[in-house]
Amino acid sequence: MSTTSDRRAIIDAVLAQLAAIRRGGWGAAHGHLSEELQRRWSLEEFAEVARSGYAPLIDSVGQRVERLTVEGDVAQLRLALMQADGTTLVAHYELRREGGAWRVAGIALGASVTAVVSMNGHHPPAG
Repeated sequence: MSTTSDRRAIIDAVLAQLAAIRRGGWGAAHGHLSEELQRRWSLEEFAEVARSGYAPLIDSVGQRVERLTVEGDVAQLRLALMQADGTTLVAHYELRREGGAWRVAGIALGASVTAVVSMNGHHPPAG
């Protein structure tokens, strides 16, 4: 069972990374990644991946937390991303607690579960 402070820390980590991505603060955004993703992508590679495959994050003008589940040191957060044209996309975040901090371990974007771009190479189950 998660504590209120865990839930706040998870949301804060995602929103801090999202704010950094929106302003082009790639160093700060990269710093919110899990250790595995930081090893996988240099800062420059991460920025390129974000610009090429995650434009809806960069272009979003607002967000709403829709669901957050925590099991031990793993969290799943569903975030609605409002776009300037009035559409809303969904971002599914996976986070892991590493060294006492919550880090982004994967992001999947899509209008629905069937239209997904996955940062971590995994796709959510169909259903």
